[in-house]
Amino acid sequence: MQTSTTSEIIKLEMPITEWQEICRKVEAYDKICAKRSAEAKARNARMTPEQRSANAKKAVEARMKKYGQKSRK
Repeated sequence: MQTSTTSEIIKLEMPITEWQEICRKVEAYDKICAKRSAEAKARNARMTPEQRSANAKKAVEARMKKYGQKSRK
């Protein structure tokens, strides 16, 4: 049995049109993420420290509810 290493190159063969479509979707996703990040930074700059703290607590509660985590032990 041959083992693989991280230095191996995996070669995939696919039609160029399929590759171009994948690249187009990745670029679109990256643009959306960059825009969301910029919006979040601008929103946080407008908030007071108390508002940011309340927002962070709300986010933690949502994650706890979603993933069922009871404590940070």
